[in-house]
Amino acid sequence: MLESQVKLLSLWDELRIPHEPHKQLFGMTLTIISIEVNANSLTFMLPKQALDNLLQELQEFTAWPDRKRGASWTLRQWQRLAGWMNWCFDIFPTIHLAFNNVYPKIAGKDQSLMKIWVNNDVWADLKWAMGHLRNSLGVYLLSSVIWNVEDADEIIFCNACMDRLAF
Repeated sequence: MLESQVKLLSLWDELRIPHEPHKQLFGMTLTIISIEVNANSLTFMLPKQALDNLLQELQEFTAWPDRKRGASWTLRQWQRLAGWMNWCFDIFPTIHLAFNNVYPKIAGKDQSLMKIWVNNDVWADLKWAMGHLRNSLGVYLLSSVIWNVEDADEIIFCNACMDRLAF
């Protein structure tokens, strides 16, 4: 930990202010609610292991043993896949397009062990999502990290001292 962070936490200990050690993180890249936040590149991304697990799940859903017949999964497995995909919508907002056929496929069903077939539309949507996930670099907080003076609409010069600001 940074020295200043250690001093603050020591003060909190002395004042008996509760804090959880596993939440006292620091660094340029942090994983927050299972999303990798990179302060250097100004991006949000799924951690590599989480992305690999999601891609593996999509691969299993789209790997048909018999291409003519397709594959079937239980409602519970469909719901788990939908939950994973919902989780990644914050990082990959366009992925929700891959669910145009998934949600109608499971709508109104309530028997968790009921088998539901993957049809061609769902298969194509999930294959598209896999390609998008493999090639995406995450969400950039800014579309440009470096600006040139020529890019500015306005240029403002500022001077600051202890008792006033000048623009």
